[in-house]
Amino acid sequence: GKITPEKWNVFFVDALAEIRKDCPERVVLIGSPEWGGLSGLPKLNLPPDPNIIVTIHYYNPFQFTHQGASWVGNGTEANAWLGTKWNDTETERDVVKSEFAPLVQFSKTNNVPVHIGEFGAYSKAEDVSRKKWTTYLARYFESVNFSWAYWEFSAGFGIYNPSNSTYLQYLVDALLHNPMPEPAKYIGTSIYTSNFSASNDGWILQQNTATASLSRSNNILNVAISNGGTETWHVQLVKSGIKLTAGKKYRLTAKLKAEAARTGTMYVGMSVSPWSAYSDYNAISIADTFATYTALFDAKTTDSNARIVFDIGKSTSDVSVTEIKLEEVVLQWPTSVNTIQDFKTSAFPNPCIQQLAINNLDAFENMCLFNLNGALLLQTPIYPFRNDIDISYLSPGIYFLKLWAGDKKMAIKIVKE
Repeated sequence: GKITPEKWNVFFVDALAEIRKDCPERVVLIGSPEWGGLSGLPKLNLPPDPNIIVTIHYYNPFQFTHQGASWVGNGTEANAWLGTKWNDTETERDVVKSEFAPLVQFSKTNNVPVHIGEFGAYSKAEDVSRKKWTTYLARYFESVNFSWAYWEFSAGFGIYNPSNSTYLQYLVDALLHNPMPEPAKYIGTSIYTSNFSASNDGWILQQNTATASLSRSNNILNVAISNGGTETWHVQLVKSGIKLTAGKKYRLTAKLKAEAARTGTMYVGMSVSPWSAYSDYNAISIADTFATYTALFDAKTTDSNARIVFDIGKSTSDVSVTEIKLEEVVLQWPTSVNTIQDFKTSAFPNPCIQQLAINNLDAFENMCLFNLNGALLLQTPIYPFRNDIDISYLSPGIYFLKLWAGDKKMAIKIVKE
């Protein structure tokens, strides 16, 4: 707990220098400061070395991935999260992509590869949500050219049950075989929408051992920070009087930018002691241009005086906020969601190099081939039993076959070597 980002950057350079005495070209992985998560990325200083890979751990949303985990908090805190689902909606995907956007840019700017060294959801989450979360993250990481390692093999998060020597096939498929599915959607009803055209709309600035000021211009709230204190909550932008109803799901969105790239936290929580959050404490990496940040949460308690909070202390980088919205949302499933069917159709060899054979045992009539970006590369009718497809012209990588006949649909992940 005493290894500050400053110390981390010094110690890594010293360790790397020792390694390079004997192994000048060995590839070395470096994690981020502050426990290896995305929030420490802005504080990571890379030494000038061409053989480094940045590695990050990812367990968001934490109340989903660690529900029922006995080691979290006081041993019972995570039990309150039991039943939290991950529905694979556009909104949930947008949260993931916005959280990883700084890392994607960091990789490009510094010309350094990225390895996701840990990601996983604890076994007390429902199987359907674990499958959806794991499928999306594995395919998303591959789409942005990140390598990955799942946490872990045979314990609370694992894909293998050592007591009966069996694999959890749905997790194996999520990691290795499932294509990127069509997302679900949340339909929102506005609970609060900001309007700074004539006033601060009830937003106040709270300071604790910090110095900052609040102003308004062009429908934007601006927080100038001269002393950020020592914790992010030492400067808080707060709106109270928010009504939440137990059992409802909510979506908080806001546009923020900073004078210089920095981190902060946004959440919806209590207006009285102990000031706990009803949502996660959602860490956000605030860029120097306006970007939209999103948080989703289930209200476990009814509260007619909850508050929306942005914790923006610790740093002296000024912050601007606009277009803040809190919505009650309901789920709309994608039109492609059907009852799971046991198809017998297969594609081989997989991985493949020149020729791909489709053994069409389910009488599919059409086939499309897509790359990871969703670009259509080939569309053709197919026939019962064997169909041979030339893929020699494709670059090595991951592709997806979509097969269908009427409402009957199937997708297969293909690896081209």
